[in-house]
Amino acid sequence: MLKNHPVSTLDTVRAGWRLLLRLAAAASLAGLSATAFGQSYTENFDDISTLAGNGWLMQNNSTPMGSLSWFQGTPTTATPTPGPFNSYNGAANSYIAANFNSTGSTGTISNWLVTPNRTLRNGDVFAFYTRKPTIGSGQTDYPDRLEVRMSTNGASTNVGVGATGVGDFTTLLLSVNPTLVANVYPQIWTQFTITISGLPAPTSGRIAFRYFVTGAGSLGTNSDYIGIDNVVYTPYVCPAFTITPGGALTGGMFGQTYNHLLTQSGALGAPNFAVTAGALPPGLTLAADGAITGTPTATGTFNFTVMVSDASGCSGAQSYSITVVPAPQVLSFPTQTVTSRWFQAATTFPIDPEASSATPNSGAPIVYGSLAPSVCSVAGTTVTMLAEGTCEITANQAGDANYAAAEQASVQVQLVIPTEADLWVTKTADVAIARIGDTVSYSIQVGNHGPADATDVGVLDIAPDRLDPDSVVWQCIEAIGTTCPDPDAEAGDLAVTLAALPSGASVRFALIGQVVAAADPADDYTAFDNTAQVALPQGSMLTDPDDNNEATASVLVIPEAIFADGFEAQ
Repeated sequence: MLKNHPVSTLDTVRAGWRLLLRLAAAASLAGLSATAFGQSYTENFDDISTLAGNGWLMQNNSTPMGSLSWFQGTPTTATPTPGPFNSYNGAANSYIAANFNSTGSTGTISNWLVTPNRTLRNGDVFAFYTRKPTIGSGQTDYPDRLEVRMSTNGASTNVGVGATGVGDFTTLLLSVNPTLVANVYPQIWTQFTITISGLPAPTSGRIAFRYFVTGAGSLGTNSDYIGIDNVVYTPYVCPAFTITPGGALTGGMFGQTYNHLLTQSGALGAPNFAVTAGALPPGLTLAADGAITGTPTATGTFNFTVMVSDASGCSGAQSYSITVVPAPQVLSFPTQTVTSRWFQAATTFPIDPEASSATPNSGAPIVYGSLAPSVCSVAGTTVTMLAEGTCEITANQAGDANYAAAEQASVQVQLVIPTEADLWVTKTADVAIARIGDTVSYSIQVGNHGPADATDVGVLDIAPDRLDPDSVVWQCIEAIGTTCPDPDAEAGDLAVTLAALPSGASVRFALIGQVVAAADPADDYTAFDNTAQVALPQGSMLTDPDDNNEATASVLVIPEAIFADGFEAQ
């Protein structure tokens, strides 16, 4: 009934007509009523008396409560009072309607039509058609409003108390003409579609229509007549999830940062990845967005299953594995401080500098060896020379469960046959002051600092003219690392050849003579020098630094009248 028509009598007649129509058509319409299969349902309101049996609820909480709640739609062919419009589909009256008679002459309409309990989840689609009468030229539109609300409290039908209460239906999904503006509510059948979203997970609940109009009633400025038809609830159908292909994922390395992103398609909204079987390598975690990150703290192959789900309850799973291999160890073996050494058999030298291992590492000791065992041997950090050539020293570090053995590092030291013999000579006299007729004894010592062994080394000490030639004799006193010449003693100047003077060897001689007067009496009481020399033979392949190949000793001759302490005799 439209607000522009009389109310009381016509309402009574129409109510009786609706009852007769329902009874007469019940049998034939029963087969046409929508049936909800599982979650989905379609309601065309062929017979609203079947709604309660299908889980629907009608409750009028208007203040004050009017004479009508929701009623079977009135077709345009109804008699004696035709309705404002026919249904969207089906029989002409196959829709549900409510009007200003939901409240008194003035009041607030809050007339609820609650749908069946379902498991609501994101992606579910709730669609319906609604309209109000067509407002012709010269007619007044009394604005209507329709809300669609949701409760997530299971099968609850709590719609609150009074016209302003909403009970458990606190979520407003849609409001048609929310501010009650004239000529906004559709005047032709118009479909509205709602896609459920924002639920944290599939949730048991209900959806409800609320015909909600303030300033309503037959004498109010708002509320007229609305119809609802072809309500369709379509549950979200989980698509097939496409997830990162299963099998081995990018491998990891012990102690090294790992990052791998699992991807998917098919989830509604933000996906949620989780390990549901097996385990990730220790140190790695799987974030809800599919990112596997962390630093592996163990090695091996780890198998696990990942499920990706969304807030609609849809999911897919895939099995993976990640293999974590030991981390490498890196040895640093610097060039040796001395890269070339004179070869001397059985001589040793230290490894300097030693190798080092980057941290972190297995903690195993660095072990040294030789790649040229015929040239040199290594024990600990000491190298022993065995032959001329390239001595290649190796450094190795063993691994463990978490670190691989280090790649071998090596350095080279050239062991070269020496070409330098550093000959030396020292000379001393047993007295610093002598008289004519005294015997003076000189000590001459020659040696070889090496590194080369010398042969045919000449030693020369020509006696000074202040020594009586007939009194001069020399003798080999001591030989270290070699032998005295043959003969090892003789009269006259010291002029011998040492057949062998190896590196580190030395020979000590003594040269003895008697002091005589000088050729010129004026020089009798002066100092005289005696010089000894050592030299490589002419044409030798060796070199000699020649900075200590000569040594001199001086003796001062004094008169008989002067004592050795420098004072005259009394």
